[in-house]
Parts: sequence; C-alpha cells; structure tokens
Amino acid sequence: MSIFLPLTFLILYLYTLCPTVYTGDSALFVTSAFSLGTAHPPSYPLYCLMGKLFTLLPFGGIAYKVNLLSAASGALCSYLVFKSVYLLTKNLQSSTASAAISAILPLSWIESVKAEVYTLNSLLVMLIIYVTIKALKEGEGSSFRFQAFIAFVIGLAMGNHHTAALAGAASFLTFAIIEGKSFLKRLPVLSIFFVAGFAVYLYPYIRSVEGYSKEMLFLYADLSTPEKFINALLRRSYSSDTIDALKGAVSGLNSWFYGIKNISVHVLLKNFGYISILSLLSLPAIIRDKRLLIFFLSLLVLWMGFLSSMSIGSESPADKDIFVMSPYFLPLLYIFSIFLGMGVYYLGARLKGSILGFMTRPIYTAILFMPLVLFPENFMKANLSSYYLVYDYSKSLLQALPVKGAIVVKFSDTPVFSSFYQSRLERVRDDLLFLYEHKKGEDFYYFKCGPKWKSYMLYPEIYEREIIGKDYLDKGFSARGRLFMWEPSLFTPFSKDYRLEPYILSSYLLPKNAAVAVDTDTLYLKNFQSLNFERSVALPAKDFFSKEIKGMFSVSIAHYAYLLEKKGDSENAELYYRFSARMSDPDSLWYFIEYFLNAGREEEAKAYAAKIKNFFGIKRIYLERLGREF
Repeated sequence: MSIFLPLTFLILYLYTLCPTVYTGDSALFVTSAFSLGTAHPPSYPLYCLMGKLFTLLPFGGIAYKVNLLSAASGALCSYLVFKSVYLLTKNLQSSTASAAISAILPLSWIESVKAEVYTLNSLLVMLIIYVTIKALKEGEGSSFRFQAFIAFVIGLAMGNHHTAALAGAASFLTFAIIEGKSFLKRLPVLSIFFVAGFAVYLYPYIRSVEGYSKEMLFLYADLSTPEKFINALLRRSYSSDTIDALKGAVSGLNSWFYGIKNISVHVLLKNFGYISILSLLSLPAIIRDKRLLIFFLSLLVLWMGFLSSMSIGSESPADKDIFVMSPYFLPLLYIFSIFLGMGVYYLGARLKGSILGFMTRPIYTAILFMPLVLFPENFMKANLSSYYLVYDYSKSLLQALPVKGAIVVKFSDTPVFSSFYQSRLERVRDDLLFLYEHKKGEDFYYFKCGPKWKSYMLYPEIYEREIIGKDYLDKGFSARGRLFMWEPSLFTPFSKDYRLEPYILSSYLLPKNAAVAVDTDTLYLKNFQSLNFERSVALPAKDFFSKEIKGMFSVSIAHYAYLLEKKGDSENAELYYRFSARMSDPDSLWYFIEYFLNAGREEEAKAYAAKIKNFFGIKRIYLERLGREF
C-alpha cells in the first residue's frame, strides 16, 4: 500500500496532466525554473530549484516536465493524508478512502496537473502536519527531533509560499502549550534549523547579483541588495504587501466572519459537497485528545480565520478574487480529508459495539466506493490533457507580428508570461522586444527582455536607456508601424495622438498623423492565417483566465468575419462569426463588444451584436441587454 497508493494518484495525474503551459503564472514558473531565474516576488526559490530538477528528465517538453512537479507533489499530499489518518485510526479502509477523496477533489486535482506553487506548498504543509501528529502520538521523549525537522521544513517552505508558515505556527503553538518552558528553551536551537531551511533564499540573491553582469535570460524579482531582498520578501511591489495584509487581518471581526464564510462556501462545500458532513463525526475523537484538539483548532483558526480574513474577507468577493485566492486554501482540503477519514472510522467504531453493528462493514464498503461516485464529474473538471489554449494563443500572437516588432502591454499575467515562454524557451520569435508599463497612468515603460547580448544587437537604440518615454515610442516604433499592445485599457494616455486598430490577438497603435500609411485591413486578412484557434474552439474554459483568453480569440475572429463581410464574402463571414460566438462565454460577450466601442469602432460593434443575436445558445438576459444597447 505504501508504494501502490501514491503511484496510483500519480498515474491519474499524469493521464490528465496539462501538456504545456496553463493560464496565470504557469508560464512564469516554467520559464523561471528552466532558466534558473527568479519568479515574481517573493521569487519562489524552492519551486524554481525543484522545477529545474524536473526539467532534467529525459522526456517531454519543458513545460510538461515542470508540470510533473505538481503531479508528484499532489500525489504525495494525498499519501500523507493516508499516513495521517492511519496514524490516528489504524484503519486501512478509512485511511485509503480519505486519501483517494483528497486526490480527486476538483481543486486538488487541477492544481496537480499544471505548473503552480500550490501543490508543493500543500506537500510541505502536510509534512508539518503529519510529523506534528506523529510527535504528539509518540510523546515528549522524541519531540526534539520532530521539532527540529518541522523547523527546517518551515524555513524551506518560506522559499515556496509563505502561507506554509501558518501550519508551522500551529505546530509550535501546540508544543509550547503542551511542553511549556522545555519547548521555549529549545527555540534558539530550533531557529538554527529554520535558518538552514530558509537558506534557500541565497539562491535568488546570488542569481540576482549575477544576473545583470551575466545577462541572464529571465530575472523577474531582483533581490540583489538588502533593501530589494526585503521588498521582494514582503511583496511590496503589489498594491497590498504582506504587512498591510497582516494589519488588515487583525483590524476587525467582520473580515474574519466573511472570510470563514467565503472559504466554507467556495472552497470546502464546493469541493466536498454533501460528504463534508462526515468530517464533523471526527469531533468527539479530537475533543477527547487535548493535544490533537489544540493542534487542529490552531490549524483551523489560522487557515480558516486568519488567512481568509487577509485574503478574501470582504462581504461579496468578486468571482475573479475567489478564483485567484482559492488555491491558497488547498491545504485545507487535505486537512478536512483527515477529518473525514477520522469521522468515517469513529462512526464505524461506534456502530460496531451497538445493535447496528451489522452495518459497520457495509458503511466501510460504501465509503471505499465513494471516490468512484465523485470521479466522473471531477475528471471532467480537472482533465487538462488536451489543453493547448494558452500555447496556441501566445504562439499565434507572436507569429502574426511583423519581424522586429515591439509589443507594449499593460501588465497581465497570461499574455506576458506565455509569450515570453514561447519567445525565449520555445524560440518561436526571439527577435521581439517586450515593454512593460512602468507605473499606472504614466506613459513610459521599463523593458524586460533578455539576454542583453542578443537583444542589444536587435535594438541598440533601446538599450541606451532604461526608461522609454512616449516620445521615443512615437519616433522609434509607432511611426514605422511596429508598435502593438495587448490591452485597450493602456490606450488612454495615447488617445490624443494615436488611433487603435485591431490586429491578431492584439491592437495596432498608430499615430493619427502617421507619415507612413498602414493598410491594417489588408495586413489583418493576410496575417489571420497565423491564428491557430481550431483545436481550442470546443475546449471548455475551466477558469476565469481561460475565459479571457478565449475572449481574445473571439474578438480577433469576429474582426476577421467583419472584414470578410466588407469584401462581400457573407458565407465565410457567417462561419467565422459563429466561431467567434463559440470561443466566448455568453455571459462575457458584452465585454468584447465594448472592446470595439472603446476603440471607436461602433459600426463593427453593431455588426457583431446583430450577428450574435441570431445564434442559438445565447442566454435571454444577454439578448435583452443587447436589445437595450442597440
């Protein structure tokens, strides 16, 4: 069983593994790992190092191999659920069932088949939990070696995702309450083990110091000075850094109430459904063991209360916030799977000695088969084996751009990271220059494009400066028809002097008084052949960002249909309008019509709306909205 169970989970994850990059930060982590660079703050050094080891495997593409890290981590997480429940119950059936259920929950499954930090984080959290339970079961005589191991894992986990520290805090709080002064006396020694694990942060520091002198391929977070190191560690480049989040978590009870409610509804109930009630059956057993009660209560207070109030403590969080924050609580699914296994066992134990004892075996049998009931629906939700949406998107975008073209983007994870992955690792177009908005509302830009030894030869004029102003973009790129952007929202600072023209998966940014005329319609019709969307038309959008990517496809296809209609090719125009409708979620189609309106293309917006209204499968509420607007 020790080998068979995790191997079974791993095979399942391999069968449904994403073959290439996924949405969000997936491409960022793949690129960082392969290049031994740094990811966004706090730089995730442990994940980058572990990911690099997986890229050395002698089979598969780069992204596929980094995805394998999540698969292995997820399989081991469920195995530790098995070990923890068996340690607490000595019952094989309930331990196996709870581990299997934890492996096929929608969130744990989908996080195990793509490149992300959350399954590795959960693995480290589960290590802390399992070792703590083992220490509590074996007594004080063996505490120190367990506590030293936990301290080391906490330090190591800080190099992947800082939320793992909450499990460490719950563990050490439990030891402090149980052992009192004897534990406190060990803290100086235990801190040495913590520092040993935390030393993984020497990696991004060394790489940052080397990065600019050795012209690294990808160095996202710069930790080259003490100030930059602290800033990255505390995530100060974001709108709300770690200190602000901590202050918010202790500022009031409202955020705790709403945070616990949101996590219960959107994470626990959404994943476990009706079987979550079985986890409550573990309460009598936990209450009887004061040590377990202190530990599990500490875990729940920190993970369900403190963390939820920090991250998702508003009364009505947006769907996007729920989607982005839910993986932070992935360890909760494994924790509740332990409760589930204990609950099932103690239900059977209570029945065994009663008049209903004959029901014990059927109950255990039913529990063992419960994962089979959950399997089909969850398989459909988590299967990414045919997911090429982001890969096709970024490859199509790059191939459609003219040689030596510049892309200007407002920061957006999936377009930026996936295109950088395609350009620098897949070598689809490594002649492109990537420009990033420096500061919101300002019209100048930093560039992040490496290695310098290559990019300098292509763009010597750019590398003479660090910050690029709008005036230089006018002369250097836009006037020559080589300036593009992904998001129309970036257009505002340029609206007086520029016009926005649709281009393949992006927008052409052209001066209103351009010296060189650009026939954008002819270019579009010619370069549309670079758009590879056919295998993604029927692909379900499994998350918020996938819907956005499919929407970008939808807009580009719709514009192509509009140009065909202008040429008199109504038959093919109708076909591509239908493709466009299928590529977008009905509830979000209005967003893409607004794209045309914001770009000053009202005639095209009306044509698109008129076509969409005639197609089947669009919800009534959407049709009513279109009727009011047009």
